[in-house]
Amino acid sequence: MTLVSERLRYARELFIQGEVVDSGLARSLSEMERDLRVANATLARELGLKLCPHCWPPELITTDSNGHLICQVCGEISYEKAA
Repeated sequence: MTLVSERLRYARELFIQGEVVDSGLARSLSEMERDLRVANATLARELGLKLCPHCWPPELITTDSNGHLICQVCGEISYEKAA
């Protein structure tokens, strides 16, 4: 979380200083999004929630109406393959 906070601060400073370069800002925002997803997966794992073994960063697995576990992002998980 600290790393994401630092990257957000850096992006904000680029805006304030007027030094925003589109590719630099886009890269910074992509890195922040990835870091938040990794932090989310880490927290979910620590809380004992199931994560998709096919996605990176790992995504939370939910239960469909039939009671089968499924990844909402890739749809590749089944009840038998849940991590």
